[in-house]
Amino acid sequence: MHQINMNFINLIPLFPLLGAIFCFALRDKKPSILCGITASLMVFLSFVSSTASVFALSGAASPAGTETVIVSNNFTWISAGDLKIGCDLMFDRLSAVMLFVVTFVGFLIHIYSIGYMIHDKDSNRFFSYLNLFVFFMIILVTAKNLVLMFVGWEGVGLCSYLLISFWWSDPANAAAGRKAFITNRIGDFAFLSAIFILYWLYKSCGFETGFDFIKLAENFKALSAALPSSGFVVIVDLVCVLLFIGASGKSAQIPLYVWLPDAMAGPTPVSALIHAATMVTAGVYMCVRLGFLFAASALALKIIAFTGVLTAVFAAVIAMAQTDIKKVLAYSTVSQLGFMFIAVGCGAFTSAIFHLATHAFFKSLLFLGAGSVIHSLAGEQDIMKMGGLRKLIPGTFTTFFIGVYAISGLPLMSGFFSKDEILLYSFAGPHSSAIFYALATLASFLTSLYMHRLLFLVFYGSFRGDAKKYGHIHESPAIMTVPLYILAFFSIFSGFIVFFKSLNFKTLLASYQSAIAAANISHSSEYSVMGIALTAAFAGLIAAYKFYISSNDYLSKINNAFAAFIKIQENKFYIDELYDLIIISPLKSVSIFLHKIIDVKFIDDYIVGGTVRGFKYINSALSDAQSGRVQGYLSAMAAGLAVMTVYVLYNSIR
Repeated sequence: MHQINMNFINLIPLFPLLGAIFCFALRDKKPSILCGITASLMVFLSFVSSTASVFALSGAASPAGTETVIVSNNFTWISAGDLKIGCDLMFDRLSAVMLFVVTFVGFLIHIYSIGYMIHDKDSNRFFSYLNLFVFFMIILVTAKNLVLMFVGWEGVGLCSYLLISFWWSDPANAAAGRKAFITNRIGDFAFLSAIFILYWLYKSCGFETGFDFIKLAENFKALSAALPSSGFVVIVDLVCVLLFIGASGKSAQIPLYVWLPDAMAGPTPVSALIHAATMVTAGVYMCVRLGFLFAASALALKIIAFTGVLTAVFAAVIAMAQTDIKKVLAYSTVSQLGFMFIAVGCGAFTSAIFHLATHAFFKSLLFLGAGSVIHSLAGEQDIMKMGGLRKLIPGTFTTFFIGVYAISGLPLMSGFFSKDEILLYSFAGPHSSAIFYALATLASFLTSLYMHRLLFLVFYGSFRGDAKKYGHIHESPAIMTVPLYILAFFSIFSGFIVFFKSLNFKTLLASYQSAIAAANISHSSEYSVMGIALTAAFAGLIAAYKFYISSNDYLSKINNAFAAFIKIQENKFYIDELYDLIIISPLKSVSIFLHKIIDVKFIDDYIVGGTVRGFKYINSALSDAQSGRVQGYLSAMAAGLAVMTVYVLYNSIR
């Protein structure tokens, strides 16, 4: 890999950091549009810097057969013996894709937030946190080594906590923030463990990498040759599984997905930026960045694909029965992240990033569209109290309609192209499986079904909410709808890059895909998978239309026939209750025991309290000797003199 040094890329994270500091300094001031504009401008400048870096990268000459990467070797951050870890950044094609998503989509969401949050008394603090998140996300995707990536990884987790519990005066919001923070610590512990094992592995074989991604990749083949094959496979399997557990926490995969639906307690722009477009995709990015490792672990890839397909189907089934508009989109996000991990597990690294990018557009569009609906209904989120809104808020309806069609994988939408690639690789890729393909196709059908259910219940039929609200329903201001139109444009056309060889992700990210054995996929397989995918998408649309638009009793019959199962769906399969029963309650019981028996009784009462009581007794005994009575002191002096006399006489006799 050909490296060129260019400190210009330091500007990319610098701008949002400055914006965060500026807005935080004004956190106690009266809410002002100044913070919103400043925060948006900083993210836009970061986007401009990223774009300039793309031109610099594309214009840099590199030796034949190598890929160019821009690096900025700033300073040595950690120095311990032979270990040197720098605070260094890198900008390659994978970073460029991620930065486009983070900065461009982030800029649009910042603009939207000005209209959505301007009347909030803490809007200055909100924009400070939002800019800080963008800073940490940029660090995550541009870090040149694993340790710095982990800093960004933890930073976005912190910002997620701050923004989920932004309205912390509501105990439910504060609890949601804590749940997200604690759940992610499980994955982060596994991630950190993998980093330590990876360092030990390279160090024990004489490779000084300093956790540097480029050095890790370059020395990987030599490392595999230096170790016995059986031992090497076991260690790499362990590292990759631990890394995937870390990714599962951040990217909300089974069993660590439970925090994401509750994260909808935060403001809607937060849901769009952090919990749909950027942070939750960090696990997918990390797996692709370390693709040379995962390619060497067939076991890890199978686990990833199995977890992804299980998550995709499970979350889709739950989404079908949800009535909160943001909860439907939250479970949809969990399901779509499952699709990305199906791609990773089946060896389609470029397809995973392709779906990551298209998903960022249409899912941000859907969340912001949901925010526009909530805004127009004065905070109402129950889709059973909506209906007939398409004529009242036509701009929101049009863009939401596009988002639904894109995520459903219908023809010529971005989701059609990216999801079709994933289904194709699950069918005929280097690590494909008929089971993975069948379940992924089922998840695709369910996606179309529950998303059209959402579309029809919100925008079609008659209004089912409070009649007093109906007369006050209005379209959102332009500052909120313009970002919707831009995201709708990319939700339609971003998939067409497959027709341009220079922009196609298979070409752009070929170096990451090369670690996996090439897939020999025939045209007949491509067309067959495409046909089945389209059939599944249209079947979901037609089923939703029959259930929620047509005048028939299909839905009521299904509700009556499967009432027990639907109740389980509505209660999200009681997973939270199960976790509470087998994990949280036992931990609480142990904590209460440790507090009341070990801490209070044993440590406080017996050890600390006993020590205090012992010294009190000694003090009381000694204080009697300090009575202040002269005769007492004379008696003590006489007794002491007598003892000394006896001692002297005894020694003289001896």
